[in-house]
Amino acid sequence: MRICFIKSLGAVALTLAAAATVTFALEPPQNIIVMPPKDGGYTLVKAIESRHSDRTFVDSDFSSTQVAEILWCASGENRENGGLTVPTALGKKEVFVYAVTKQGIYKFLPNEKKALFVNKGDFRKDAGMQDFVGKAAVNLVYVIDKNLSGGKTDADKVRMGAFSAGAMSQNVALFAASKGYGNVVRGSFDKVKLGKALKLSPSEEILMTQSVGPIAPAK
Repeated sequence: MRICFIKSLGAVALTLAAAATVTFALEPPQNIIVMPPKDGGYTLVKAIESRHSDRTFVDSDFSSTQVAEILWCASGENRENGGLTVPTALGKKEVFVYAVTKQGIYKFLPNEKKALFVNKGDFRKDAGMQDFVGKAAVNLVYVIDKNLSGGKTDADKVRMGAFSAGAMSQNVALFAASKGYGNVVRGSFDKVKLGKALKLSPSEEILMTQSVGPIAPAK
């Protein structure tokens, strides 16, 4: 697993930058091309030291570039063979990241290097039960497509998908720490309501969510 904000990766960093261009679609047909972050702000060790959960979000909005950076950290393509920034069970890549923003909802397709517009509108409050969820600049929703999983049973598929989702959320948490953003991983949400907003198919299931964004100054 590679973390996107590590400095001084030499030739490897050049390979990642070349392979990991991400397209973040505001809404069809407008696309914004961005590169993965070249500087997370902290070293890896400092980011690990600084990582913590925070719920003191201020109502804010990220630019498309900021959202694209976060999505790439979560599960972006980081090498020419199509590998991602996180491991996936049996290489199935069955877990997708949805970004719920103030403008709308987007589904990240790592190997297509773009996030597809899914639904227009501010659905942030629908991404969780707590009040702070509606203030976070972006709520990430980790979704497994069980049709793509290599597991034999539903329980196996969810368990295997959870490995990837956990790795994705930690990548995001470390990147958030390096940028001074708040983040918190959550398991409290209305599956039916959120699934409807995401326009999920019967084979897709929400595994977990994560709020990310600017936070109130410490008192």
